Parts: sequence; structure tokens; C-alpha cells
Amino acid sequence: MTGPQNLGLHAGYMQDFGTLVAIGEVSGENVTLPGIPIPGSVSIRRYGADLLLGYDSGDIMPFGGLGFAQLDITTPGPSMSSNGFAITGGVAYRATDNILLDARVRHTRYSDFMGLSGLDADATTFLFGVSWHN
Repeated sequence: MTGPQNLGLHAGYMQDFGTLVAIGEVSGENVTLPGIPIPGSVSIRRYGADLLLGYDSGDIMPFGGLGFAQLDITTPGPSMSSNGFAITGGVAYRATDNILLDARVRHTRYSDFMGLSGLDADATTFLFGVSWHN
């Protein structure tokens, strides 16, 4: 069985300080669980905010950072929400002057998952992105 699949959007700001690049991002994603049927009336969404630091080495930029996440599960009955902290590492490639491609791995730890004291849940996600820069 494969892991969760996310489809979402991110927006952010990059500030180039020469060899170091500071990045702030916000994101929203729909989450599906392959092999597990989820009724149409149920939605799982992840929202995040990340602060990343990259090393500008030309067309390739390795980066890493920390973030905050919220996971919302909405049902016709009760809805649940959990907060967590994320650590991210990846690499970006400048395909053109305005197009940046990136691949990253993000690990999120949700403490007291869905309000259950002492229950922690971990989620590791591999992400691929395309960004346009002005």
C-alpha cells in the first residue's frame, strides 16, 4: 500500500542574501489515502507555514527548515483538528529565470493527535513543486 497523496498549492517569498536564501511559505493541501475509501462527505486537509533557509550555488539550491502544520478532518458529524511541527529538507533547480522546480521530504509530528493525550502521529511526505518567480 502506498502512503497518503497530497495535491495542493503553496505561496511564498524568497529573499536572496548572496549565498544564503531565506524562504517563507504557506501551503494548503488535500490529502487522500490510497486503498482506503473516504466518503465524499469527508475531507482531510493540511495547512502549513514554513521558514526555510537555502544555499544558492547557482542553478541548484539545497534547503532545509522548520514549520507548523494543522491537519483538519471534516465529517458530516464531528470534525477533528491536530497541530504539529514539521522539518523539511530538499533541493531546488532553476529551470529558467522564472521557473523553479523542487523536490523535498517533509516530516510532521502531530502531538496529542486528534485531541487524544499522549497519542502522537508522524507523517512523512515527499513533495515535488513548481514555482514561478518574478
